[in-house]
Amino acid sequence: MASSNKDATLTFGEDVDNVGSPDRIFPDFLTPPTTTPDLHSALDALAHTDPVEIRADIDRLATEAALPPWAHAISDENSNVLELLVDNILQYYSVALQPYWPVIRTQVQASWMQVAETILLGGTEKAIGSLFPDSLCAAIRFCTYLTQKNTRLDSMAVG
Repeated sequence: MASSNKDATLTFGEDVDNVGSPDRIFPDFLTPPTTTPDLHSALDALAHTDPVEIRADIDRLATEAALPPWAHAISDENSNVLELLVDNILQYYSVALQPYWPVIRTQVQASWMQVAETILLGGTEKAIGSLFPDSLCAAIRFCTYLTQKNTRLDSMAVG
């Protein structure tokens, strides 16, 4: 069913909180595969996602969560909702993340080095044991979620 909503408005906050719960599926179309790990490539891939793929993700998500009003219109080729979503993500990045990105990147790289050193010196068991309890619990919940959903990564089942 095509929508003629050319001037859709996206409201975030509670809408995004409800969709992004860790115990629910996360729409695959929001994390498209790209050839380079930069925001603009990811947003370009998102903007060009097949509407059929988006609709399938939204329909799957709708079985687990109450969706915001704009969610179903996002796969409508006659709507500008996907374009608005891409623009909002870029605006959010520009205001909330970009000014701090060099510091974030430096801290992430330092964390990677620390984990790599821990693995080299003590093995993966020591690396996992060094995680904060909350991080470890979140990782276990995420892995449990993946196995319950029969998730596949590169044609390999998880769990």
